[in-house]
Parts: sequence; structure tokens; C-alpha cells
Amino acid sequence: MACDGCNTTSKILSGVGFLVGLIGCVIAIVGVVTGAGAVSVDWVAADEREIRLPINAEHGALGYTLYMEDVGGKEGCRERYRTLTTSGPDGNDPTQYAQCGEMPDPERESWMTSHSPPLRKLARFHANDNHYGMYTAASSGPMWA
Repeated sequence: MACDGCNTTSKILSGVGFLVGLIGCVIAIVGVVTGAGAVSVDWVAADEREIRLPINAEHGALGYTLYMEDVGGKEGCRERYRTLTTSGPDGNDPTQYAQCGEMPDPERESWMTSHSPPLRKLARFHANDNHYGMYTAASSGPMWA
């Protein structure tokens, strides 16, 4: 028999080691199965010319990045940015800045390049001094946030 020279302590420790290894395998399998869903993007708004976005302590506190179709390169993005307006509640307009110079990286941002249609960053905005409420972003073409 394989365990003729084993005492009770070594048998218990072998059983515990087997259980720990089994738990580790189960955790690894769960991680692989659920990890694929972690790279999906949940859009707050998609394919809209006017977007209403909530900013509060739980959602949007760090601001939002707006995306557009990747057409026309940097110049097409700059033209679209010129038509972009953002407004906040009670006249508290957010800080807004262009992101047209950033090209999507197919290796790190494949979710943008493989999206239908392919997307690129248009702008980013955030509330000033924690002025929470509904913010509106409007543009001449469809946007995602």
C-alpha cells in the first residue's frame, strides 16, 4: 500500500493539502469563466447626438469620456469637437477638454477598434466642485459614453 509508513498526522495533512489544491482549481476555473465578461463595456449612452449623464457620488464622479465614430482622423474629430456642448445643472457647466490627439491602440483598446462602428475618443468632461446632477452633452454626430 502507498501509505504503509504514514501516521495519522501525515494522512490528515495530505487530505488537507488535497482539499486546498481542489479549492484552488475551482477558484481558477471560476476566474477564467467570469473573467471574459470583465472586458466588456457597458455604455451609459450609445449612438446618440444628445446624451444625458448623471454625475453623483456613485456614478460619474470622476467624469465621463465621450467617444465618436472613428472617421476623418484627427481633423474629423476636431470638427466634431467644435460642435460639442456640455452643460450642467443650475448653470454649473463642467470642465471639458478634447481628446482628439489620442489614437485608439488596437492592442490595449481593442474594444474601441473592434466596435461596430470603430470608435475614438472625442472629449472628456467632469463636474466642478462636486456639483452633482444631470449633465447634457450634445454634438453634430452620434456619441457614446
